[in-house]
Amino acid sequence: KISEERCALILENIQDGFYEVDLKGNYTSFNEGLLRITGYTREEMLGMNNRKIVDDYNHKKVFQVFHQVYLTGVPAHVFDWECIRKDGSRRFVEVSVTLKKDADDNPAGFMGIARDVTPRKLAEQALRESEERYRMIIENIQDGYYEVDLDGNYTFFNAGLLRLTGYSREEMLGMNFRKIVDEYNRKKVFQVFNQVYLTGVPAHAFDWECIRKDGTRRFVEVSVTLKHDIYGKPVGFMGSSRDITERKRDQAELEAKENELKHKNQSLGETNTALNVLMKK
Repeated sequence: KISEERCALILENIQDGFYEVDLKGNYTSFNEGLLRITGYTREEMLGMNNRKIVDDYNHKKVFQVFHQVYLTGVPAHVFDWECIRKDGSRRFVEVSVTLKKDADDNPAGFMGIARDVTPRKLAEQALRESEERYRMIIENIQDGYYEVDLDGNYTFFNAGLLRLTGYSREEMLGMNFRKIVDEYNRKKVFQVFNQVYLTGVPAHAFDWECIRKDGTRRFVEVSVTLKHDIYGKPVGFMGSSRDITERKRDQAELEAKENELKHKNQSLGETNTALNVLMKK
C-alpha cells in the first residue's frame, strides 16, 4: 500500500496540476503543477474560489460538469475549459473531476487533474482556420477541384467540378469517374493516374473529354497529384480540372483556317506555275 507521504510526493512532482476543492469551489489542496498553470502563489491559491480563474462562459461550463458529477457520483474525464491566469493571460486546460466523500460517505468536494493543453489547442485552432481558409478558396475558384480514392471514387470536390460535370453534390459523392468518360478516355485517364501512382510525380495539364450528366461533352485539362496518409501510404489522388472546350474549338477553327489558307496558297502556286509554263511556250 502506498503511504500518504509517498502519494503527496508523487502529486507534488508531476507536471500536471492536481487540485482539491470543497463543494463551493474553494481550493483546499493543490500541487506545484496547478500553481504553474494559474500563476498564483500557494498562499494566494489556498481558499481561493475557482470563479476567480474563469470568465462567465467557462464558469457555466465548469459548473455543469461538476454539478453532474455531484448528482451522479460518476467521474468526468478530460473536459476542457479556458483558465485565466493571475497575469490575465489565458490557458486551455484539460480537466478530470472525481467526487470526494467524507467518512460518512457524504459528498465533501471534488478532486482531479488539470493539464495545460494550450499548445495543442492553438495548433488545432490554427489548423482549423487554415483548413477553412483553403476550403473557402477551393470552393470559390472557377476551376474544378477533386479528390478521389484509389478506385477512382469521388471523396471531395468543389462547386467548380459540379458545374463542369452537371451533377449535384449528392450524386457526385462516391461516384466513380468512369461514369463521366467513354472507353477511349477511360484508358487515357487510367494511364496518367497509374503513372502518377507508380512514380509519385504529379501530372500537369493533360486533357481528356468529359461526359456531362446531360450527355453533352466537354474537354477538360486536368492536373493529378498522389495523396498520402500520415504514414506515407498512397490513399488516392487530388487535382484541378479546367474546362477548355472553347479553347479547343478556337484551336480547331484556327487550324482549319490555316489549312484552308495553305491549300489556297498551294492552289495559287500551282496556277502561277501553269501560267509561267504557258507564257514560256
